[in-house]
Amino acid sequence: MALECSTVTPQWMEEVAETAGPWATASLDAPVVKTRPHAEKGIPTLVVGSDAGQLQVVRPVFQVLGGAIHHCGPRGAGAVMKLAMNAVFATQVAAIA
Repeated sequence: MALECSTVTPQWMEEVAETAGPWATASLDAPVVKTRPHAEKGIPTLVVGSDAGQLQVVRPVFQVLGGAIHHCGPRGAGAVMKLAMNAVFATQVAAIA
């Protein structure tokens, strides 16, 4: 299984899936949202893009990290959600500036 927790594009997730194809039974994107203090306290939030069944297989791994786990849809949906959240945050920062 291939798991990507970085902030990447949905296209990158397709490349991961294609590359891992012969070796991985599935590929999931699960970028971490919130801030470093949340991660340090063990309460990060993961926005996951995957098949619902695949998420159930890796849920115990995610639960070790602590925090919330939100299934956003098929592979790539977690990446889209993270990028959308970053865009909203950047807009807020620009508006305040």
